[in-house]
Amino acid sequence: MSSISDSDRRSNTRLDFVKVELEYQGERYKVLNISSNGILIYCQGGVPDHLANMGRTEKFEFVLVDPERGSRMDFEGTLIRCMGEEGRRPDRAAITFIPITVKKKSVSELVTVAVAGGKGGVGKSIFSVNLSCILAKLGKEVALIDADFGSADCHTLLGITRLPKDIRDYFRQPESKRDLRSELIETKFSHLKLISGGNNKIDRPSIYSNSLVDQIDKLGADFCIVDLGAGVEDHSLTLYHHAQIKVIVLTPQFTSLQNAYSFVKSAVYRALRSSDKIKDILLKVDGNFAKLYQVVRELPDSDSLKVEFYNILKGYKFKIIGNMVNTPKELGFINILIKLVKEYLDVECSILGVLESDKDIDQSVNKLTPFTELYPTSVNSQKMGTIAQNLIS
Repeated sequence: MSSISDSDRRSNTRLDFVKVELEYQGERYKVLNISSNGILIYCQGGVPDHLANMGRTEKFEFVLVDPERGSRMDFEGTLIRCMGEEGRRPDRAAITFIPITVKKKSVSELVTVAVAGGKGGVGKSIFSVNLSCILAKLGKEVALIDADFGSADCHTLLGITRLPKDIRDYFRQPESKRDLRSELIETKFSHLKLISGGNNKIDRPSIYSNSLVDQIDKLGADFCIVDLGAGVEDHSLTLYHHAQIKVIVLTPQFTSLQNAYSFVKSAVYRALRSSDKIKDILLKVDGNFAKLYQVVRELPDSDSLKVEFYNILKGYKFKIIGNMVNTPKELGFINILIKLVKEYLDVECSILGVLESDKDIDQSVNKLTPFTELYPTSVNSQKMGTIAQNLIS
């Protein structure tokens, strides 16, 4: 490994033109050379004992990090030997893969969580920010996208008072040159990066002209939390549609319930419209979804249209976050949404978690710090921890 031959260089895929670092047990080391044969790293101050004393058959996991892009790849390897000048502590280590085991996440392993609220003021952004922080604390790589384009506030809740960049830079680029990774902003929380929707008006056609879905898949994160804006704009429904986990936040108030149901209904109808078969039936009933449901329900269970209809609905199992819920009566109010969605849309909903009203949350907003950081032992922080664990499992 210490000297790679010319034939090796020609026959193996060379990656050493990429500036990467090796991360192991919380420390990073400079990568001098990397090829399919293995890796040569440099450890300033000498190779640490916990690495140098490893046996040649002892496998260990490490990560290769691209500091510029923020991407990470997990590997499993073994130590071949340590090297250095004679009489001095070894400052280089040769590591190989036996076998080469790359555990890079595939697109399907990325978990996208879209958080909607139907209306403003229900605590959607506070929930998104604190969920992101908890997941990051659990060691997950998290990308938080503030998709309330033009009225973003997640950066403020994270303590970022001056944005170095926002999503407008992305939309200004020709579609062929857009790279969402370039919009990632470092936060003061390890493993958590932010993409801000900005605070100035964004030309709506530029948003509609390009789906962010493919770009999200390339962010290199374990979790992507998408904090959607209020209302039922097309880009919000598109992001919601493609998320594996669809969250709706509401409070025990009639207007919140009304708007949450309206958003869920719009999301379901949008999904149904994506089917050509269902589109044809919709045309026959003049776009009336109530009549569409009636027609489909009367079909035999084996009918292909009915099968497709209910397969689409199976993909819409909403997760409800009840916010500012303090009494069993208020929790019962939240349960009304579950009944409405099941009765009128044939879609299953379940409660992901319930948060209480708490002055600590208001104080955390004023202090520009997530409440899970300021008050980690509070009831709501513990509940957020449970919600995060449920998403991971």
